[in-house]
Amino acid sequence: MIEKSKVDIQVKSYPGKGRGVCTMEKVKEGDVIERLPVLVIEPDVYQVVHTLPFINHTFVWGDERQRAGAIGFGFSSLCNHSPEPNAVLKKDYANNVMDLVALREIHQGEELTIKYHNVFFKVV
Repeated sequence: MIEKSKVDIQVKSYPGKGRGVCTMEKVKEGDVIERLPVLVIEPDVYQVVHTLPFINHTFVWGDERQRAGAIGFGFSSLCNHSPEPNAVLKKDYANNVMDLVALREIHQGEELTIKYHNVFFKVV
């Protein structure tokens, strides 16, 4: 079953950044903002996908021995990078999903950001 977003979020345009995601309601630290089902891309195919323009919307999936890729189906795949993010994507390999989780309280209308290289290391 595909779940809808747990929090009211929207894609908007941010000057100098392009598209990004913001919350339309206050979010508490630790809240799951969105659950993204993922399509796992096998390692040999990911090597090809890695050269395509949509690579910025894919995620590394699996451990160092089995470096696969994944496409997340949700708004969270459009979150912009920040060195001091307000959210993190936590991977659940067993269920092929990622949860966007608030790292701190996030105010209504605030842009949701993640630290791109953290996407590789947070595992549930």
